[in-house]
Amino acid sequence: MAAPFERVIRSLTRPVLLLYPRHTRDRFGEELLHVIVQRVRRDRAVHGSFRCVLRWLLDLADVAAAGMLERIGDLTATRAATGRGQAPLPRTQPSSKKDETTMSRFIQDVRYAIRTLAKQPVFASTLVVTVALGVGANTAMFSVVHGILLRPLPYPEGHELVRVFQSDRINDTQREGVSGPDYFDYLAQQTVFEGMAAWTGFNPTITDATSAPERVSTAQVTYTFLPTIGLTPVLGRGFLPAEDSPGGANTAIVSHGFWTRRFGADTTVLGRPIRLDGTAYMIVGILPRDFRFLTAVDMLVPLQYGPTTRSRGVHNLGVVARLRDGATIDMARSEMNRIMAALEEQYPDDNVGRGANVELLSEFVTGNVRSPLFILMGAVMLVLLIMCANVANMLLARGTTRQREMAVRAALGASRGRLALQLLAESLILACLGGALGVLVALGGLRVLLALNPTSLPRLAEVSLSAPVLAFALILTVVTGVAFGVLPALQGSQHRLHETLGEGARTSSGPGTGRVRAALVVTQVAFAFVLVVGAGLLIRSMWNLTSVDPGFQYRNLVTVSVSLPQDRYPSDFRQWPDAPEVKRFYASALAAAQRIPSVTGAAMALNHPANPGWTTRISIEGGPLTVEEGVEEERLRPISPGYFKTIGTPLTRGRDFSDFDRGESTPVVIVNEAFVRKYFPSENALGKRVQFWGTMREIVGVVADVRFMGVNAPVEPAVYAPMSQLPFSQFDIILRGDAPAEQIIQSMRSEIRQIDGELAMFGGQSFESILASALGSQRFNMIMLGMFALLALVLAAVGIYGVVSYGVSRRAHEFGVRMSLGANSGDVSRLVLTQAVRMTAAGVGLGLIGAVVGSKIITGMLYGVAPTDPATLGGVALFLSGVALCAALIPALRASRVDPVTALRLE
Repeated sequence: MAAPFERVIRSLTRPVLLLYPRHTRDRFGEELLHVIVQRVRRDRAVHGSFRCVLRWLLDLADVAAAGMLERIGDLTATRAATGRGQAPLPRTQPSSKKDETTMSRFIQDVRYAIRTLAKQPVFASTLVVTVALGVGANTAMFSVVHGILLRPLPYPEGHELVRVFQSDRINDTQREGVSGPDYFDYLAQQTVFEGMAAWTGFNPTITDATSAPERVSTAQVTYTFLPTIGLTPVLGRGFLPAEDSPGGANTAIVSHGFWTRRFGADTTVLGRPIRLDGTAYMIVGILPRDFRFLTAVDMLVPLQYGPTTRSRGVHNLGVVARLRDGATIDMARSEMNRIMAALEEQYPDDNVGRGANVELLSEFVTGNVRSPLFILMGAVMLVLLIMCANVANMLLARGTTRQREMAVRAALGASRGRLALQLLAESLILACLGGALGVLVALGGLRVLLALNPTSLPRLAEVSLSAPVLAFALILTVVTGVAFGVLPALQGSQHRLHETLGEGARTSSGPGTGRVRAALVVTQVAFAFVLVVGAGLLIRSMWNLTSVDPGFQYRNLVTVSVSLPQDRYPSDFRQWPDAPEVKRFYASALAAAQRIPSVTGAAMALNHPANPGWTTRISIEGGPLTVEEGVEEERLRPISPGYFKTIGTPLTRGRDFSDFDRGESTPVVIVNEAFVRKYFPSENALGKRVQFWGTMREIVGVVADVRFMGVNAPVEPAVYAPMSQLPFSQFDIILRGDAPAEQIIQSMRSEIRQIDGELAMFGGQSFESILASALGSQRFNMIMLGMFALLALVLAAVGIYGVVSYGVSRRAHEFGVRMSLGANSGDVSRLVLTQAVRMTAAGVGLGLIGAVVGSKIITGMLYGVAPTDPATLGGVALFLSGVALCAALIPALRASRVDPVTALRLE
């Protein structure tokens, strides 16, 4: 026996010794541990691991027996006399009924159960593995649910944190950003929060003389940010109020990962300057190792906003707040809506139609995955119920072979309750062994889950087999053991002494037991039908999603992102349409991309064709001019000439942008077909004019629709404008080529460095991976539910096989009589298959009802298929019936080959 295994045996045995006084443990404990280890070593070598574990459990039962330690004082002398160090463990002497306690009876039941199971290692192993699959699958799924949904947020009193959004009644949205002036009005008027903070994204490039330029994910935050969420830097300090004021000192707090990666965890980094987009920032603090707020960031810098820093119409801030003691989420919603109503009345141009929306931070983080995860948890619980029915069926079948044993024990004075407890003890031992193995199954299941890379799941790094998850596994194991053991215990404790022990009596299951076992199989088939229908609907939904045309040719298409620093590439709203440095970079980057041999097309866009982008208010010439009159927000997508040709989206009318569409030229736009259907359903859109950002612009072309909101979302109206007339400093470069995506990305990175050695390109990926990632949540749900359905299908097939096979073995005499009276093998086979068909038909019928009701729960997870799709329901019914017939085919063939003479002679 290897040393680690020996240490495990010792560590698991030692807690049992705590049942005894300290002086008893000190006197006999080490000797007892030595003897148990020696026996386990010997049994493992002779009988194998399974019986080794069973014998070890017997030894634990001996140790727990009353007075056991008091009778091992001669162990040292015995070992010295034999010279082998393998003295047998003393066994308890039979106690009188007067001295028998509940604990001693339980110990005896456990010992007897272990010995009984040790005599049938194949049967016991099968049940243990079955239990392990059910418990393991549930434990793995619960670990995901606990880590993502139930585990508190990693902040002090995280349940008090809320997100504050603005809603938009006109566009029917609930999670809009907050403008800077509105945020300062919140601070002045709110009374329900003890802390409030704001932030916005910032993606600068860090440059220094020792390392290559690197784009860093940064958040610009108010000085109240860290105090509000309840965290402090592990080194250094937080931001000061003066640093968060307009024109304040530029300071930075870096993440633990960035500090380790970029600075080698050097503690002298505090006070050291770093350059972000050419501006110097002084490092004043290091964030905790596990810091994460919504998304991972490399550093924090002060927001430095004032009440008039940005326009009230620019809603770019995220807001987090902490509820005061005694305040509720409903109180916060009521007060924030009151504040927004006053601001809407005071500033109608910017806040018309706007309200407030306050959500618990925990619900915001997990809102999109809460329902699917609970649905998957319910599905895996169905698998557990199928497992319980399967194990109960096998125990019932085994119980019919032990009727004589139970009758003998009853004849010797055992009560029905004692017999039931004995059988229940066997079930609990099987459940405990299966639960222990199930933890290993859960560990493997988590690795499979992580291998699926479900990027759509938040807080995935917090998923683990933690103490609450292990406690859940323990409780589930005990409950499962009772669930599948109580029916066989009650059935097996019934004894009919005269019938069972009478001369020439045959062991028979009886009609009652047969009906119970058939009912259990029907239940398994019904549950399996529900799960397979759910998996089938998700598979069809996924097929529909992958068949949707996104509106552009995504194969051999890649995108990279560039962010130009404002100090060298100024691009301000007040300068448009003049931003000469930015426009020169546009021309240089496109020329560089076209020089790459493997690139066949290149273009630029503020947002690539799989990115939703953002909206702005757009009015039609001759139509309403204000929001109150009906002006709506539509998608604005600045692009470069050649964009549609590069992505493979055709123009349906008019012309594309050209190099002549400059800042000084006539402002022009191209609209998509959805825009035309909405605003010009019965007239030609070409030549019409639209207005946004104070400029009237002419429609010169119409382009086919692109599903930039997602393949499972409806197409929205969009307006495309030339980037030469709307220059932005952060944008995507889109490349089409005939080389691998990584090769094109590396080539483009080299070209960018030649243009500007201080720029860091980021976000390089192929559109195939982008679209695959966009379908990640649907794919994860489909795979998980498919795995559960497959497991349920296997368990149901095993259940059908077990019942039919056992029925064949018990009816051998009947088949012999039938065949001796003229029945042929085909008649006998049909008789057996009829039993399977009846059980399957009943299960499918019940499952059909359950599927019709249950499939409506997953309506939100479906696309292009109804929850009661007849083709799916019918196909699953036929498939499950075929599986059931295949499971019953082997017993049917065995029944058809029964020798009448042999069967009758044996009877």
